[in-house]
Amino acid sequence: DPIQLEKSINTIIAETKTMENIVSNLLQLSKLETGLIAPKMSLINLKETCNQLSDEIKTISKNVILEFSNIDLWIKTDYELLHQVFLIVISNSIKFVKNNPIIKIEYRMEDSTCFIEISDNGNGFSEKILPHVFERFFRGDDAHVRSVGGSGLGLSIAKSIITALNGNISASNTKEHGALITITLRS
Repeated sequence: DPIQLEKSINTIIAETKTMENIVSNLLQLSKLETGLIAPKMSLINLKETCNQLSDEIKTISKNVILEFSNIDLWIKTDYELLHQVFLIVISNSIKFVKNNPIIKIEYRMEDSTCFIEISDNGNGFSEKILPHVFERFFRGDDAHVRSVGGSGLGLSIAKSIITALNGNISASNTKEHGALITITLRS
């Protein structure tokens, strides 16, 4: 049956792309954890980085609102790696906030530590899954797995990147019950 053959071939192609992404993500995790990816440290302006992210997000989804601190804050870090972490966290928010996602990036410097908080207006993390969100292949409950897809590697990659940058990353919920990812980087 030519129609069934076409459907089967498309399914195989889609699954092959998914497996390619998983293998690529696992390779990146391995390289980060073994130190094969060395951060390229330079001074970056978080306000400019957030402006660029805002432009990128608008091309992906028109209904996402990205708000961020409107202050110039320069930190020494690897731009590409930090940018990747931002995209991972923002993508997760877009997946899990069903209607009109509002994502906020707030940052500040205290002593020689930069605090970056990325929050959304979704339902946040359930208490049951909160301790596991940075584990490899962890995808939350069955309802989330079916509805949003993904491999469960994004936040574990984010954690490995932040660790490579000599920082910390944690997950919690906002007072309004949205998801909150907190990143600390030492200057």
